[in-house]
Amino acid sequence: GLARRARDAFEDAIAVAPAYLPAREARMQFALQAPSVLGGGMRRARAEAEEIARRDAHRGDVAHLAIARRAGDDAGAVRLLERIVAAFPDSARYR
Repeated sequence: GLARRARDAFEDAIAVAPAYLPAREARMQFALQAPSVLGGGMRRARAEAEEIARRDAHRGDVAHLAIARRAGDDAGAVRLLERIVAAFPDSARYR
């Protein structure tokens, strides 16, 4: 179905261009929303967020923020948001 095609498209994009972060971010969002039988799950989302963070600290923090919010970890989300704003004060995205 559509979910499998989307997952496969993310996988193909990452195979061609491993450093292309939008594909990694999309795969992480897919993992947050899809059931594990389709390749989703928090463990997979966290693994992808770690890979994003390894390549770009700011985008990695944003990925971890999305995971914290999805998990209902309000305190963790606030800590991450404060860290993002402190580390990247010129980022208009969080104002």
